[in-house]
Amino acid sequence: MKPCRTTSSSPTTLRTARDCPTCCASPSGRTASCSRHGRPGRAPERSTATAPPAGPPSRTWSRPSRPAPASGAAPASTSSSTGERSSARSSSWTRRPRPRGGLLADRPHRQAGTPRGQSPHARGSGIPTLEIVVDSHERYAWTFDHQQVTTRREGLPAGDYAVEVAGRVLASVERKSLVDLVSTLTTGKMRYLLADLSSLPTAAVVIEDRYSAVFKLDRVRPAVVADALGECQARFPTVPIIFCETRALAQEWTYRFLAAALAHADEETHVETEASPLTSARAASPGEVRKWAREHGYAVSDRGRIPREIREAFEAGR
Repeated sequence: MKPCRTTSSSPTTLRTARDCPTCCASPSGRTASCSRHGRPGRAPERSTATAPPAGPPSRTWSRPSRPAPASGAAPASTSSSTGERSSARSSSWTRRPRPRGGLLADRPHRQAGTPRGQSPHARGSGIPTLEIVVDSHERYAWTFDHQQVTTRREGLPAGDYAVEVAGRVLASVERKSLVDLVSTLTTGKMRYLLADLSSLPTAAVVIEDRYSAVFKLDRVRPAVVADALGECQARFPTVPIIFCETRALAQEWTYRFLAAALAHADEETHVETEASPLTSARAASPGEVRKWAREHGYAVSDRGRIPREIREAFEAGR
């Protein structure tokens, strides 16, 4: 090992590069000069090599090489390798079983009366056969072919379809197309029509279209029609205005509405009959019998026993 010469105020000393903490020794043992142990008047040499970064060694990943095909063997096609990879991927993944419950499983099928659906054939409010009176001025009347209904023509005071009880109109429905509705609203006839319907016990107006169709009108401002509908409903809250999607759905709604109105009227009549005051079970006092006898022209004394025939007439009239 060659010595390293040190320059300082002290006498020249020789130290090896291995003993110097700032010198670097090459693998072959040669010394390199530094600022501390360089020769006098000579600038220290600087190394251009870059020191490796501190820390653990980095790990690199390399794609494994494929084995070379045997001599004389045909190279594998791209489609076969792709198929192998897809089959391996499909074999590694397993399909989860579809749950039997949940929101989508519990969702019912298309409801009756919706597009591509059928109207229900159940009787309205359990009434075997409903008789509907059709106004004689109705030009394109509903036929109610799919309902248990019998119709007859007659002039109605209000509405186009109604049910009657003992010759009295119980409930009525006014049918309107979208064009007819717009014409009735813009001319001011809708107020008079609703006023006549509000005089009935139960009434409604049914429209053979959607409410969203109002905002697609091009011959009249949609806002005018919407405001008129809101005003009519606010002034006559007892007469609802129902928008149905099609003519068939409007007919179905009218049938259910009139059947429910008739069933409700029967229930009210039954309640009034059952709620009528009952006769008292206690025996009437002699004073009550004498008062009743005098009111009905019987001669009875103020004192003494009341005749038997007067008592029997009192019980029969009671």
